[in-house]
Amino acid sequence: MAGMQRTIVGLMVAGALLATVASGHADTASVHLTKDNFQSELEGSSYFVMFYAPWCDYCKKLAPTWATLAKARNGEPDGMVKIGRVDCTTDGDLCTQHDVTGYPMLKLFRKDGGADGATKYRGARDLAQFNAFLDEQLAPAAGDGPAKGADGDGEDGAQEDGGQADSPPAPVSPLTELTEDTFAKHVSSGKHFVKFYAPWCGHCTKLAPTWEELARSLEHERDIRVSKIDCTQYRPICTDFEVKGYPTLLWIEDGKKIEKYTGPRTHTDLKQYVARMAGGLKEDGAQGAEQKGEGTLEGGAERDDNRSVVVQLSEGDF
Repeated sequence: MAGMQRTIVGLMVAGALLATVASGHADTASVHLTKDNFQSELEGSSYFVMFYAPWCDYCKKLAPTWATLAKARNGEPDGMVKIGRVDCTTDGDLCTQHDVTGYPMLKLFRKDGGADGATKYRGARDLAQFNAFLDEQLAPAAGDGPAKGADGDGEDGAQEDGGQADSPPAPVSPLTELTEDTFAKHVSSGKHFVKFYAPWCGHCTKLAPTWEELARSLEHERDIRVSKIDCTQYRPICTDFEVKGYPTLLWIEDGKKIEKYTGPRTHTDLKQYVARMAGGLKEDGAQGAEQKGEGTLEGGAERDDNRSVVVQLSEGDF
């Protein structure tokens, strides 16, 4: 009898473990959102939601961190935000409704803000970054006091009369972020080097600073533009250009795909590729002119290559 009881208990434990593995989530702290309670929950509180699939390895890796975040946030007395999750294998229509195109996808829904006002999270997936994101996004709406940098006492960038102190303008990047509204017009004429990427892609993240550097080094090239487009947001465009992996780097001229770049992704290699495809760069021409000018004498007179400009001195005329 005792042996049978142990067997039954063992099967129950195994069943619970299997259920955890199947769900892709070991936490019970985050709120399990479904099509039945999603809207009502959002009407009562702001929600930071993970849309996931149980088979997704990235989702499984994130699950413990998400549970820890939920334990901390869902137990807060002020109720500024709750942490939730949606299983897209059981609530696929709900995920489609919220434009979920990859897993995990994290979105912040503000209370009574509706789905259209959701903010997609794009940062690092750790507790510090999650909390910083939530505090920054929700602090002004929480009504707990003035926004950061506006204490109302004339310090930390706020003027005593309530006006906001002037702040330096944000630097303008020569790297163009394209959308479904701007892509077609942007690439319709001229030469373009476009990065098709996904925010969760590690190789894309590694390439990002080099791509920015490439754009800056080519910003004075009138006929060449370096840009990027997020395929998780604008999948139809990426599908049209047959993007099957990330990052995909395409050379486009007058709206037509010319070639897919498959070489090394260093700044030097990428710039050399652009120069070859564009038939040369302005700065290369300028360097060539400088090198050509090295054969002139002081005052601009050209040197006769058959006559040495070095005066040979002897004992008599030294």
